[in-house]
Amino acid sequence: MSCATAKNEHKSSDNSNAPIKPIILEGTFQDKNLYVQNPYFKGSFCMTEVMVNKLVILDSAQLQVSAIEIKLDSLFSEIGDTVIIEISHRANCYPKVLNTGN
Repeated sequence: MSCATAKNEHKSSDNSNAPIKPIILEGTFQDKNLYVQNPYFKGSFCMTEVMVNKLVILDSAQLQVSAIEIKLDSLFSEIGDTVIIEISHRANCYPKVLNTGN
């Protein structure tokens, strides 16, 4: 995926259950998958949900691992298709997207 913009908005809070805005990645499909590190923080993994173009593709039960591959090649067939990825996560821990520019 080639990202046109990446919005990484966080709401500061000491409460790990406080609502926060998801990481939003916008770009175009480039026939590549996206890799994300999912830190373990205070007894749970950071990410809670992954959506691609408003469709939930991974929920919290599927995100109990330290890294994930968002398989865009199974969701898109045309290079240049618009891709919007929303990564929801717990407060005070942040997943790391590894290859947005590839």
